[in-house]
Amino acid sequence: MRRASDYAALGHDVLIEGLRLSSEYERSAELARAHRLHILRLTTPLDQCARNLVWRRRARRDTWPGVAQTVADEHKKVAEACERLGQDATVETLGFEDALARAQDLLGIRQRGNAA
Repeated sequence: MRRASDYAALGHDVLIEGLRLSSEYERSAELARAHRLHILRLTTPLDQCARNLVWRRRARRDTWPGVAQTVADEHKKVAEACERLGQDATVETLGFEDALARAQDLLGIRQRGNAA
């Protein structure tokens, strides 16, 4: 978080993975108080998150129950962190496509179609 703050102070955009915000809440809150912080929380259903994680890890199907529990636990931590950080940061809960578009807008990189 210190490195993120240093880069933000230099005017850089910084992207941080959500579990980092929840695992280091106090540092996340400090970052939000020092710099403009936008949190884009995805609405992906938990079962889809678990399937995605199993697929990315190329894990066996029998690992799914453990993965599902881990995903549920982490989801709860992220939700709690987002609620607490809402005092100091802008928190938006969005579907994947909307979150991607919002991130691109915040970073100033979204390609807009030409009006016909």
